[in-house]
Amino acid sequence: MIINVVKKYLKRNALIYAANARFKSLQTAHRLGQLRRKYEEAAALSGLQYSKGAAIEKAKVRISAHVPAKPLSHERLRILWAGANWNQDNSGFLRTLERYGEVTYFKNIKGDYGWLYVRDKGPIMIYDKIVVEMNDLALIKQVESLRKNGPLHVLIGQMWANFVSVNVLQTIQRMGVITINISMDDRLPEHWRDYKGIRLGSVGLCNGLDLVLTSSPECCLFYTVEGCPSIYWPMASDPARFKTYPEDQKKYDITFIGNRYGLRGKIVDRLLKAGIPVTTFGAGWPNGTVDADQSAEIFGRSRIILGVGNIAYNDDIFTLKLRDFDATMAGALYITHRNSDLSKLFDEGKEIEFYLSIDECIRKIRFYLDHPVERMAIAKAAAERARREHTWDHRLNEVFTMLDIMAKTSEMK
Repeated sequence: MIINVVKKYLKRNALIYAANARFKSLQTAHRLGQLRRKYEEAAALSGLQYSKGAAIEKAKVRISAHVPAKPLSHERLRILWAGANWNQDNSGFLRTLERYGEVTYFKNIKGDYGWLYVRDKGPIMIYDKIVVEMNDLALIKQVESLRKNGPLHVLIGQMWANFVSVNVLQTIQRMGVITINISMDDRLPEHWRDYKGIRLGSVGLCNGLDLVLTSSPECCLFYTVEGCPSIYWPMASDPARFKTYPEDQKKYDITFIGNRYGLRGKIVDRLLKAGIPVTTFGAGWPNGTVDADQSAEIFGRSRIILGVGNIAYNDDIFTLKLRDFDATMAGALYITHRNSDLSKLFDEGKEIEFYLSIDECIRKIRFYLDHPVERMAIAKAAAERARREHTWDHRLNEVFTMLDIMAKTSEMK
């Protein structure tokens, strides 16, 4: 109770709130540096290096230990997807996954989509043993139910040891199920910590996973040290959902979709103060939240889409975002934080624009609003690159092909 009162006071006092946010940002950066040094030193001492090929071979060995025979080539996969956010997952990923087989969505003990995070009303705790037990029970019951109608081939999801146990994943593996985890926030040090003897995050589930798909490339070495196969797996988008609109059907000059907090509010406020007409959607903004279909239409009807690439409240640690791929797929000029991971996927100045400071962001947006030919050329090139290389179909095809568990493409529906 006292902690909540203090938090409310800090948020009301702008100077103290800003100082506290900066302290947390510096603290996270320091912890991330420590984490990287820890794993780099451990790898050097053990003579370990990361190799994608070796990781896939190790994943295959893990799979062969508990899967008696791979699915027949003419057989459609039976997949259980354990998601975390319906709007995010339904933005294109699930539609693509369903091309690869019969997909069932995991429902928690209350019958809702995805994991249970709290027993009842209240804040999400770092770790709650009862919540984990409730999720374990719901997951194993659903797996057992699915197996009554034939083999379940793959459990894939966004899973953290904070909310589900490694023990239940190992039990599912023993049932002949391949377990794959998608880990999108590995650059946050909190996902690599121990809490009262419990290893949290995706790493806490390593002994129950056949493969981890991480969107943070340096973390592949971390998982290697932990003895868990992993590959770098950026997010992607769905061209069937995020369609490009002709210029005469564009409705918005600049849009941003995402909840308002931290640096996001600061950037948007500065843009508005500079007279730049940015329209925002999400919790905390006047327009409120939008679903996956609405997001796709808003992006398609936008001339410029604003990205904010920082992690949580940190203003100098960036990671890939789902927005990076949905925005480019939609055929808008996309401008976001300069991120070395993203710069390897899209060419700056030709397919995407970056900024480091808000002033740089304002300057570039003004330029492209005044130069529609240049803006449309970059937007067109981005959409072509996204459709060529960054679809969910590309990502899933890679994984299932490498693991040699994918049904023939001609058999997919």
